[in-house]
Amino acid sequence: MRKRFGIGYFFFAFIVFLSGTLFAKNDLQTAFEKVKRGYETVRYHAIVMDTVVAPHRRGRHLSAGKITYRIEKWEIWYDGPDRLRLERLSTDQTRKLIIIKNGEKFYTKFHDSWVVRPIPQKEKDQIREFPIHLRGESYVKLVEKNYTVQLRPDGTLANRPVEILSILPNYPGRLLWKIWLDAQTGIILRQVQQIETPHGLKTIKAKRVISINYPKSFQDSLFTVSGKVVEKKSAFNWRGRRHLERKGKLFRRLEDLVKVAPCPIYLPSPLPEGFAFTEGRFARRHNMTMIQSHFSDGIIDFSIFQIDAPNRMARRFLDRTQRHHPPEGRRPPMEVIPFEKDGFAFLIMGNVPAPWLQKLVHRMQPFSVK
Repeated sequence: MRKRFGIGYFFFAFIVFLSGTLFAKNDLQTAFEKVKRGYETVRYHAIVMDTVVAPHRRGRHLSAGKITYRIEKWEIWYDGPDRLRLERLSTDQTRKLIIIKNGEKFYTKFHDSWVVRPIPQKEKDQIREFPIHLRGESYVKLVEKNYTVQLRPDGTLANRPVEILSILPNYPGRLLWKIWLDAQTGIILRQVQQIETPHGLKTIKAKRVISINYPKSFQDSLFTVSGKVVEKKSAFNWRGRRHLERKGKLFRRLEDLVKVAPCPIYLPSPLPEGFAFTEGRFARRHNMTMIQSHFSDGIIDFSIFQIDAPNRMARRFLDRTQRHHPPEGRRPPMEVIPFEKDGFAFLIMGNVPAPWLQKLVHRMQPFSVK
């Protein structure tokens, strides 16, 4: 659902803020607290323009300089963290798509019926529109190390006074993120993500509030559904491989993961500048072993899944992974490269440019604890 509706597009990337008591306040923490407070307490109605990279075919990368965009116009009713209504507007202002969040469930209207599904834990924070996950101290330290963060006043947007939060990389070729906050309410009024490529600075995501107001109340009918409701227990099929990230025991230290692994763990060497191991998982199912290693620079992430299984099972895993992709014209939420090496099947995936992942594939070698 996130791939289509723009909610999780700003928020797949696996990005970071930490709630307040662990660190002295800085611009990063000040912005987080303001936005968190706003989305927990503020009610608003807005018209929003949502823009994302949308290549017409897979394999077209940002570095190729051939980018098309999908631009959508939305009307949003937001009533605290528990109630949300999204309507996508077509050029003739008709409602082509309606989404309602009420409590713990999402309702999406298809023709004359509603499809309802439960909201996964990771999506609950994303619905608040804040594009930074609450992922812990290690990610905060990486952001502080690899990015320069600044919060300052920046005029007005949509007739509201704003502050701009700039998250600028200390290394070339990384993500640049600028977020404009309503200075009085903390609601995000604009955000732009750009990345450096050999062809210059490219915008990959942008979102802008055209108009916004803060009413005292909404009618309950905005957040209720009527008619046929179809229960859907899982997310859309093309996102099926995401379940891998929730399997197995979690490890915060690479050395601990190495100790339990029954085979050598393959990692890229050297890692890109500023990246560090943040967590890993080990899982065993029937006659298949899976090891996941996750790396981040605080903003950009990638994971490596290493599969130790009989050849036929490994081949099925790789083939199935290649078949799971978004519909034509939709950019995948992350790049994915399956490959084989030394008898293991691998899947490397991340919200980084595909050429980066290709370089990591060529750097893969067994890791040894020094």
